Amino acid sequence: MVMKICQFVGGHLPPGGLEYAIHYLSNTLVELGHEVWVLARLAKNKVSILDEEKTNYRVFRYWLPRSKGLFHGLLIKMMLRDQIKRKKFDIIHAHEIYPAGYWALRSLAPFKNIIVITAHGDDIQVAPEYNYGKRLNKQIDRKIRWTLKEGRYFTAVSSSLKDEMVALGTAQGSIRVIPNGVDLELFRGQNAFESVRPYLFSMGRLIFVKGYDILIRAFARIVEENPNLDLIIAGRGNEGRNLRDLVIKSGLEDRVKFVGFVKGDEKISLVKGCKFFICPSRREALGVVNIEALAAGKPVVAFNVDGIPDLIKDGKNGLLAEPEDIEDLASKMQMLLEDDQMREKMGREALKMVKRYDWREIARQYESLYEEMISRP
Repeated sequence: MVMKICQFVGGHLPPGGLEYAIHYLSNTLVELGHEVWVLARLAKNKVSILDEEKTNYRVFRYWLPRSKGLFHGLLIKMMLRDQIKRKKFDIIHAHEIYPAGYWALRSLAPFKNIIVITAHGDDIQVAPEYNYGKRLNKQIDRKIRWTLKEGRYFTAVSSSLKDEMVALGTAQGSIRVIPNGVDLELFRGQNAFESVRPYLFSMGRLIFVKGYDILIRAFARIVEENPNLDLIIAGRGNEGRNLRDLVIKSGLEDRVKFVGFVKGDEKISLVKGCKFFICPSRREALGVVNIEALAAGKPVVAFNVDGIPDLIKDGKNGLLAEPEDIEDLASKMQMLLEDDQMREKMGREALKMVKRYDWREIARQYESLYEEMISRP
């Protein structure tokens, strides 16, 4: 069945895990024979992968005023209804419970049976102790809870995220766990980064909830035992200055390197060149970066939180540490550094397990869900 599919996102899509997920899913669905449109917000002076990368889907940019009042909501409704009327989409796939999922349901109530909403993590996860999560805003929390109760079809990128959705009022039977994926072909053809010294690698947004302060402190515990080892951190965010200050305070200026935002071949080569990958997140729905590390044949050391255990199997393709435990994280890192055979064995297991996360497999799961939605009354 050939379908006309709309991938709808409430933001303008700056480069990040959500954007890459939409990009690769859309490209792969087109390869499977479907017509795909991505509706994303227009934002001046913002760079987007949808504008830079090779795409075989179509992109429609919609404009919204900065005001969040009634006029803002009416414009979204008008835009979505107009696109439905013009394009006659078979499926509306909204990414994130809020804002995209909320506005899809509010705008297209008569079409509820063709709307599927994907929870990616940041949209519903909350941690008041870290001042993290959209749901700390009471008005947004009400909209998220309304969406989770009113929607008919949902997907979650991990089983822990599904559990959170059920706790917020979603019927368990309406949620299907479909993770984000990776393009395995990209990792097969790229050379490893050539570094003067061996290094460990981590990558993501430099924000508090991602735990890079914990990683730096853990790395400080093992530097004396590993005088010929560096730590490379890729990404950008509002914690960048604090993290650099922590590096200086810890006396690690020559051992910890910040390389900023990386993508494409540069990102892949950095992952492929490291001894192993580290994900120190305090909260993490799943982590596309972890899937990418496995695709490069690298073990992952991470905290045992949220959706991480869906992906990282302790002792098989990586090691799991107790959440926020600096000493345990340092211990797991040192364990892998000392055991070459363990790293190699886990690397082989990583390559074996990651096959199920190839975007072609993930897209087929969505294709099956879409067809099921269309066939139901």
